[in-house]
Amino acid sequence: MRTRTNDMWRWINWMNLGLSLLTGLIVFTGILPLFRPAVVLIFYVTCPGLAFVGLLRLRDFLTELVLMVALSLVIDSVVAMLLLYTGAWSYVTGLLVIIGISVVGALAGMREGSPAGRTPNAETQYKPLPARASESLPSRVDEPARENRMALPSAPAQVENRVETKRKLEDSRPPGQKHSREVKQEGRP
Repeated sequence: MRTRTNDMWRWINWMNLGLSLLTGLIVFTGILPLFRPAVVLIFYVTCPGLAFVGLLRLRDFLTELVLMVALSLVIDSVVAMLLLYTGAWSYVTGLLVIIGISVVGALAGMREGSPAGRTPNAETQYKPLPARASESLPSRVDEPARENRMALPSAPAQVENRVETKRKLEDSRPPGQKHSREVKQEGRP
């Protein structure tokens, strides 16, 4: 498992920005019509998600790859649904919005001091688990640590408290006023 470095993410963001602009150039100028479907497909599946996966600072390449594809498809779907819902659907508008999202995400990743531009430091890295499970557990598993114990009332004490509360409520009721259960029971045949 390799951690992405500052330079690597900078290159990834530059490639994302380049592919976004290349897609816009190919689609809107009409050059290279043979490669247009492949370039647009690769753009839709990778660029919108790649722009934001770098901001998450994940440590595993496979996780980044899966999240990149999933997030790209989600962003594409949300943009398409919003365009359909607002009645502004056109493939040109959809592509422009997705290119804009990709460019903004890539520029945010390239910004100096951004989370994607930094490597994890000692405070943000995951702490390793203990080698053996017994190192992190109390000496006896069946006995919880004493400082974490709470004194819970027993069941008879809880019932007694409920009965006392019910009596107080009945005593505080004005004379002649009936409880809601008593009224319901009188109405039944």
